[in-house]
Amino acid sequence: MSSVGGISFGGLASGLDTQSIIRQLLAVESRPIALLEAKKKNFQAKKSLYGQLEGSLDKLFESAKGLRLASSFLDFKVKTSDDDKHLTASAASNAAAGKHDIIIEQLAQARTRTTSGSDNADTARHGAGLLRFDFTDGRSSAFVNIPDSQGEPSSLDNIASSINAAEIGIQASVVNTGIGDKPYKLVLTSNEPGTKNEFTVSTDTASGPLIDLANELTNDNSIPALQAKLKINGVPAERSSNSISDLIAGVTVDLAAVHATGEKTTITITPNAEETGKKVKAFVDAYNEVVDFISNQQKLIKNEDSATNRDTDDDNDIRTNPLFGESSLRTIRSTLRSLVGSSVDGNEAFALLSQVGIDSDRDGKLTFNQGEFEEAVTKDPEAVRNIFTNETNGIANSIYDAIDEWTDSIDGLLAASTQGIDRNVTDINRQISRAEEKLDAYEFALTQKYANLEITMGRLQAQLGSIANIGQRR
Repeated sequence: MSSVGGISFGGLASGLDTQSIIRQLLAVESRPIALLEAKKKNFQAKKSLYGQLEGSLDKLFESAKGLRLASSFLDFKVKTSDDDKHLTASAASNAAAGKHDIIIEQLAQARTRTTSGSDNADTARHGAGLLRFDFTDGRSSAFVNIPDSQGEPSSLDNIASSINAAEIGIQASVVNTGIGDKPYKLVLTSNEPGTKNEFTVSTDTASGPLIDLANELTNDNSIPALQAKLKINGVPAERSSNSISDLIAGVTVDLAAVHATGEKTTITITPNAEETGKKVKAFVDAYNEVVDFISNQQKLIKNEDSATNRDTDDDNDIRTNPLFGESSLRTIRSTLRSLVGSSVDGNEAFALLSQVGIDSDRDGKLTFNQGEFEEAVTKDPEAVRNIFTNETNGIANSIYDAIDEWTDSIDGLLAASTQGIDRNVTDINRQISRAEEKLDAYEFALTQKYANLEITMGRLQAQLGSIANIGQRR
């Protein structure tokens, strides 16, 4: 039923189904809007797919980032000649292959000072005041307040608690030695070993018992601070710690036991081809993800397969994916294929990915042979590293730079494509808005037209009735 001016008409006078007529006429006029909506949906699908492509490129970018630098490309492993009996070692990516002989003559040791002994650990009898700690490495003196017996009693337990609470780099504890009639000892140990962490204890603002306690601690030399002493390839070396990270570049050595006379430990540093291969395999997988995405978008699909966009062929009814034929995808694919297939300067042993177990098929996807790659790394690790990290045209370096350019949020290839889509969607929205306004006006005109028709028909029918009545009266 149609309406105008708040009054509804349903063909009462004309006998026409005006509501159906108007609905059908509006359906015909609204077809351009439906086409615009479909076009808009297609552009939105394109933008979503560009987002997926950027996500895949980001994954490849991060993988290339981990392989592009010579300092981080190779992983290394360390083996000791005595099964870690005297030392253990680990290597970072900046290590270098080689062998080193190490002789440990002395382990680093932390200074420990103890009191002579007390018969009780928690009885207040050691006085009050400030204990002063002086260090040989030039640190400022530290002061620890020992409260008087009116507060917390200056027992060994509470003295230890006060020192620990001050966090001055010294650990305090009370040990029950179980020896003699005064088995309880206050034990102070530097948190770090080596002579630079030596300390003494004194007090000049304390009662007699606390002064005696400080003197006992400083006079005790039973466990001195010691430097680690060793020889590496015959060269003497000293460190203040048993964990040494600056002895061999990229290698951390943890000393565990002193060598007997004539003994030594040989550490052998070799490339960890298996771990490096895992990083390269992740790179290959990320690369193939990008290639698969682009290949899928370039396929022509039979009508029984699903697709967002549809271009109808008279014979085959072929569909295409939303990004079919996009120039940006062609640029990315051709550039990537060119980069992974190029020869890298700088080393005669290996210059191509295909020489280190990474081949390309006719679709542009890469295949990775872990065994061949590990064999190449073992044979010439520097040559393999150069293929990926060469500053001029290394594979990982070049792909990293290309993706960085493509995904630039302002001037990048993907940004240009999505910005173009946004402009198209904005223009379509304007067209839809104008078309809807015209359709509303058309609906109003149709409704008014048929309403007027009903009114006119009603009047005519009334006039005909009057004429008939007049004729009957005559």
